[in-house]
Amino acid sequence: MRTLFLALALAGSLTAGQALAQNQDLAPSITPPAAQPETAAQRHERCKAVVAAGMEPRQRHDHLRDKTGAATPPKPLSEAEMDRQHRECEALMAKAKAADAEK
Repeated sequence: MRTLFLALALAGSLTAGQALAQNQDLAPSITPPAAQPETAAQRHERCKAVVAAGMEPRQRHDHLRDKTGAATPPKPLSEAEMDRQHRECEALMAKAKAADAEK
């Protein structure tokens, strides 16, 4: 009886081992996918998260609005101002990355 029990336990463990083994052909690849270059819109959204208020359109000081009370739309940033904000964002992110690397 004892040998029958041991034989069944051994047979069960062998079949379970085969069932639980991973098929190497189906295993996920360890190599990361190739990085896609960042588009201008993705860069803008990433930087907007870092320097949010700096990238918002600016309300210009309008003397006519002071006199009449008419609403004027905010002025969007120029290309030079936007590039400056992106450079500032990249500098902040590089500084944060360096601080994380030191820890």
